[in-house]
Amino acid sequence: MTPREKGNAATRALMGAEQSERLANAASSDTFGADIAGYAVDHVFGDI
Repeated sequence: MTPREKGNAATRALMGAEQSERLANAASSDTFGADIAGYAVDHVFGDI
């Protein structure tokens, strides 16, 4: 399982499916803040 997959699973458990999907979409987008959202999912939530 990749860090992104682990992070998505953790955010789903902590925040619920809707908020987790929003964060995952933000992390995979090309918009402002996407890199920070990706860092949060991969490293903060992915390492829990």
